[in-house]
Amino acid sequence: MPLRYRFLTKFHKLLIVGTLSWPSSQIHAQVDFAFDQHVHAPGQGSHFGDALALSGQTLAAVDYDAGGSDAYIYLRDGNGWSPQAAIDLPGWNPQPTITPGAHARGRVALAGDILVVGSPGDTIGGQADTGSIRIYRRSVGSWSFQQRIDRPAAASIVGNFGASVAIDGDRMVVGAPGRTAYGRGSVYEYARSGNNWSLAATIESPVEFGRSFGQSLALAGDRLVVGLPHARRAMVYRRVGSTWQAEASFTPASADPSVEFGASVALSGDYAFVGAPSGPAPDGKAVHVYFRSGGTWGLTQRLAPIGASRFGRGLAVSGARLAVGDPDQLDAVTQRRGRVHIYERNGLFWEERQTLRYPVSPS
Repeated sequence: MPLRYRFLTKFHKLLIVGTLSWPSSQIHAQVDFAFDQHVHAPGQGSHFGDALALSGQTLAAVDYDAGGSDAYIYLRDGNGWSPQAAIDLPGWNPQPTITPGAHARGRVALAGDILVVGSPGDTIGGQADTGSIRIYRRSVGSWSFQQRIDRPAAASIVGNFGASVAIDGDRMVVGAPGRTAYGRGSVYEYARSGNNWSLAATIESPVEFGRSFGQSLALAGDRLVVGLPHARRAMVYRRVGSTWQAEASFTPASADPSVEFGASVALSGDYAFVGAPSGPAPDGKAVHVYFRSGGTWGLTQRLAPIGASRFGRGLAVSGARLAVGDPDQLDAVTQRRGRVHIYERNGLFWEERQTLRYPVSPS
């Protein structure tokens, strides 16, 4: 799952250690992270790195303000990260226009040779903010456009389709969290056959929750976690045959509406993680850890370091390692904002192993 930090985009450069999207099936030995390399925007775009995805040795970084949006592809070799391609994104509209800032800008997902770019601000059939996604495929080192998918017809045609995306193998889920009182959120599942993706299932928001359903997504095997930050909730679904069935619903203990529970989610094995980057302690500025045992989910831990500001805005998990972003936390030494906290599982619980800070390096 892509991690995104404000301190990465402000200086038109990308810090690789803050953008990990690890395969959830891998288990890692304890490792300390060190600053490796800055990847600079090739052009003069002011939002390079706002949407990020990493799969194996391939990195995708989108710049939506480069006088014509582009997705820049980098490959890692013995000499670090080198540019491989620039994919033109004609007409890409990552920011909803009717309600700017109401939902996250379009996300990207990367799985092997498949890149998916969300465009939740797209106008479809004359209706703004309907949304679409664009799918690109790499073959022999070259990337080409493969398919565009617009939001399927729905009772609410304004859905911000593409505000969140996630891929696992031949399955992909796309969030359409809706906006204000105009519609309910939905999550769409697509299955790949050959080079074509087709709609396999639709998960509608429960009537009582409405908008923001699908603003954050995590997919691993037959389980899906959907974040609903406006309802302060996250829901777990399990795929049974061709349908998705609700398995669990997580909510914070606090009734404080400022707790942005569900703004980010992650999933790995029997663990689900829900970020709540705003609101008072103990539920706000925290990551809530849930564990599944015998088909039942339960809260086992809250991660909340001292001095957190927007802790939990970004999440990425792989096996026994978890990375949590706090893009607004001020470092007293560097006077720069943004930290990444690295946790590792010890038995049932997760312990902080390392804190990554914005490196001091030439611009």
